[in-house]
Amino acid sequence: MIEIGGAAEDVIELEIGPVAHGGSCVARDNGRVVFVRHALPGERVRARLTDTSHDRYWRADAVEVLRAAPERVVPPCPHAGAGKCGGCDWQHASLAAQRRLKAAVVREQLRRLAGLDRPVEVEAVNALPPAPSAPTPSTPAPSALPPDALPLDALPPDTRSPGEGEGLGWRTRMRYALTGQGEVGLRGHRSHEIVPAADCLIAHPLVRAAVAGRILPPRAASAAGDASAGGDAGDSDTAAGRAGPRANPRANPRVEPRTGIEVQAESVGEISVGEIEVAASVSSGAVVITRLPGTSAGAGAGPASGVPSAAGIPSAAGVPAAVGADSVSGSAAGVSGFDAGVPSGPGAGSEAESEIVEVVRERRFRLGPGVFWQVHPGAPETLVDAVLTGLAPRAGERALDLYAGAGLFAAALAEAVGPDGTVVAMESDPAAVASAARSLGDLPQVSLRGVRVSPGSLRGLAGTGADIVVLDPPRAGAGRAVMLALLALRPRAVAYVSCDPASLARDLAVAVAQGYSLVTLRAFDLFPMTAHVECVAIMVAPGHGSR
Repeated sequence: MIEIGGAAEDVIELEIGPVAHGGSCVARDNGRVVFVRHALPGERVRARLTDTSHDRYWRADAVEVLRAAPERVVPPCPHAGAGKCGGCDWQHASLAAQRRLKAAVVREQLRRLAGLDRPVEVEAVNALPPAPSAPTPSTPAPSALPPDALPLDALPPDTRSPGEGEGLGWRTRMRYALTGQGEVGLRGHRSHEIVPAADCLIAHPLVRAAVAGRILPPRAASAAGDASAGGDAGDSDTAAGRAGPRANPRANPRVEPRTGIEVQAESVGEISVGEIEVAASVSSGAVVITRLPGTSAGAGAGPASGVPSAAGIPSAAGVPAAVGADSVSGSAAGVSGFDAGVPSGPGAGSEAESEIVEVVRERRFRLGPGVFWQVHPGAPETLVDAVLTGLAPRAGERALDLYAGAGLFAAALAEAVGPDGTVVAMESDPAAVASAARSLGDLPQVSLRGVRVSPGSLRGLAGTGADIVVLDPPRAGAGRAVMLALLALRPRAVAYVSCDPASLARDLAVAVAQGYSLVTLRAFDLFPMTAHVECVAIMVAPGHGSR
């Protein structure tokens, strides 16, 4: 028997069936479906019920394994298991088994929601991409690395990610919860309870080093500030409110004795809990820590899971909510403070100081705080290659990049279609559009449009149409209305990049009904130890064959 934690109350014995979407397996108790975490298909377990509020199904955590599956392993992280950190779903399974489980989920969602039945293989992705080549005088870098940046091979060995074989050390963006004492942790599964986990093993070593042993104190109150607001600073600390003298957090710098990192503490409000986002670049070795405003463990801000989202954090004013947030930066070469976010008042710091620079195919992508970027170091190159291979762009073609983010795919498409082609990139996040503009300024064939992807914005392209399209929507997918408007442009090929197989399958069903064929589906293990999987589906219009 294997004990994996938990109390004895509300415990039932279950035979574990197939994997389910979302990191659990299906069991039945007197006919009722029970979704069980920390178990594997074919096992017999004792499971503690964690949610019995639904009539049709319950949720449970396996707390004791009576008959183990051969794929079961000892979780490498001490924070994995029932009642612990909620970030990882499959640490108790071998990496090969994890990929088989994810493949089964993708195949089942395609079959059930799109009526497509095809084999699926989840491909491993190396967590340490090759160091980028230095630009030559004839091919200058589109944007320079920050002064404190280091080439990848110069990073100290203890800050370089391990190979993909361990499935650890790959996550370069982490959102951590803070306790009232300023300690760093992650939240439990479907819970706001904070689990101390600054040593999270899926975090990249650069990220772990940035938060190790660190206390991020509450912001000090100021008689001249909003001390009268009371409670959570997020109640009144809006992006619009930071446009005045408070926009310069250098007013109260504090240097941590242990690291020498200068923390740019704001002088107003006091928050006892909140969140920070840590972003690391394996291209340069730079690390940025941003205190996220208006978040608290009790307010439900951000995901309840220990694996954070890397999505941008918009505000009502349309400005990245990280503007004016407390931030620190550093690299393997040294550390220095800077003003976070977009400068928004007299004396505000330079925007370039707050950037993370990522390098993909020798192009420098300059990312402001909160701008979405793939969290796995090998993801950008892997996904660009899959998209270009599937679409096979031709010189002079018209390409469309939807949900373009910082311009990763737009840049690759622009270089593929050449100066006689065009690329229209649509993105609703102003910070992402600004990052793309900084990074793609040498590509005049790219038209950046700061608009929401919608049927209306797509109908505006009816006059020119599109030959090829790539879309990388949020987890919820593009949706039926957007898919119909997109396919009405009659592109010859569409590359759909998705982090959720269910929404992907629903959108593929719309395309199939419009006569498009799914010719290629590749799945990548960009999130080892978790239930998440990234897919790239290639669809072609009628008459364009199945390449």
